[in-house]
Amino acid sequence: MDLKVLIVDDELGYLSEVAQYLNKKGISTCCSSTGEVAISDVINTNPDVVLINSELPDTSGIEICKQLNANKYPGVILVTSEKETEQIFLDTYHAGGIGVVNRNESVNVLYHKILALGRRLDKDYVQVGSTFYYYGNLSLSDNERARALPRIEYLLLKMFVGSGGKVITRKRIMTSIWEHQEESSRNIDMYIYKLRSIIGKGKIITITGVGYKYQPDELKACC
Repeated sequence: MDLKVLIVDDELGYLSEVAQYLNKKGISTCCSSTGEVAISDVINTNPDVVLINSELPDTSGIEICKQLNANKYPGVILVTSEKETEQIFLDTYHAGGIGVVNRNESVNVLYHKILALGRRLDKDYVQVGSTFYYYGNLSLSDNERARALPRIEYLLLKMFVGSGGKVITRKRIMTSIWEHQEESSRNIDMYIYKLRSIIGKGKIITITGVGYKYQPDELKACC
């Protein structure tokens, strides 16, 4: 698995230990010691995962999360902290991070957490706005940045996002997702309703008598 991790930490001992271990395991790393440098490094290196200290000399890891999320950074962000308090978890999730890592954990545990995230990224996923949707079971790490979908909803979303804004007919949906058209035709509206409730109303538009069309928020904003 080809993964790139940006480690943002002012404690050089921790930074060096994590970077060396990940490199040894075949994961490429970049390193930053301040929040200001981290922002430019994300732009220049485009890492899959950002591992950032909750407390930096020039800012907090939470603030960096907010900036990256506002700029629609497509990777995932893990915040490291010596205290796994409820407030740290909530602040991280609300800022756009995907989870909190205890800095006292072994580097091997950290490696396997990053590896698990990498497997998720390596699998199919669909991005809508700043949220990644993937097919799988719900997990405790699901939040506004990453969310599991049941099989049918995921296949529908993948079809819509990959349509390039073209209308998708009901017949195409039936033949692509279900084998039995007679049975599935009664269920399309129910699954579209479920999907709309998950990703937000207004993104999937009904074309009466034909099918549906996907229109993301950024397209609406410029039209």
